Amino acid sequence: GKYTSQADIWSIGVLAYMLLSSQVPFFGTKRREIAAKIRKCKYDFKGKRWANISAQAKNFVSELLQLNPDQRPTASEASKSSWLNRRCNVSVRFPDDDQLDNIQTSLQNFAAYSKLKKLALMVIAHKSTSEEIGFLRKAFEQYDEDHDGFIELNDFRDALQSYGYCEEDIMDMFHGADIDSTGSIKYTEFLAATIEAHGAINEERLAEAFDRLDTDDSGFITAENLRELLGDDLPLTEIQSIITECGLTNDQQISYEEFLGLFDQYQEDQREEALQQIKHQRSMLDGSSHSIICNLDLDSIDSEN
Repeated sequence: GKYTSQADIWSIGVLAYMLLSSQVPFFGTKRREIAAKIRKCKYDFKGKRWANISAQAKNFVSELLQLNPDQRPTASEASKSSWLNRRCNVSVRFPDDDQLDNIQTSLQNFAAYSKLKKLALMVIAHKSTSEEIGFLRKAFEQYDEDHDGFIELNDFRDALQSYGYCEEDIMDMFHGADIDSTGSIKYTEFLAATIEAHGAINEERLAEAFDRLDTDDSGFITAENLRELLGDDLPLTEIQSIITECGLTNDQQISYEEFLGLFDQYQEDQREEALQQIKHQRSMLDGSSHSIICNLDLDSIDSEN
């Protein structure tokens, strides 16, 4: 059909939906399934993320995502939306102790994750809402002492003083979050390592991450898919090791079921145990600088990932 400005209005509706919910409006595990939903304009506002989104915001999205282009507002009309023109307080407070405990639990668990799971969390973090990023951004600012956009080892060590880790465990967690092994933790790496502080990742978001990693829509994540995402600088043997590390069938590809296995309920139970341990350790160290915990078995936190 003829391309007009109303196609751009549709695109803005899709982007608004994604920014509000960290989900795509037309979800499917296969591109043809997604295309069918787009042609029918079949989407909804279900899920826990939409529970806290205002009716005005949902109405704005609905007005833009009209199947008939003639029923969509013009750009001028859309810009006058009451939701877009409302006044709001965009300030984000620094994390409290409970939030910092959740962040620390995520960092501790992340160190033991497989490389593929870390890549998946990078994708999920990239698609997270501005509200969630705001929460973690403030935490990043607390870790990044000199505010240069990187967390150096000394920054990381200082931020963990209240948890009483020994040097060995601090190094394990630091290098675990330093995904590209540059000697510092970038903002995007910190987001990937801490995104689970917001709770369990639902399957819809996991499916989106799988689809992003499955670049050729084959239904599997292969070494070629990862090479396309990571570039040619990474040796093929290292890329293949990422696949081998998670594969259950030794066929050099990761199925959707194998991918979901990286995020099963058992891992959530382990996370809750680690969180309670961290809360207890912090409370024990309040007002004391003498107790040190060391030799945490990080591998046992997520040994199957």
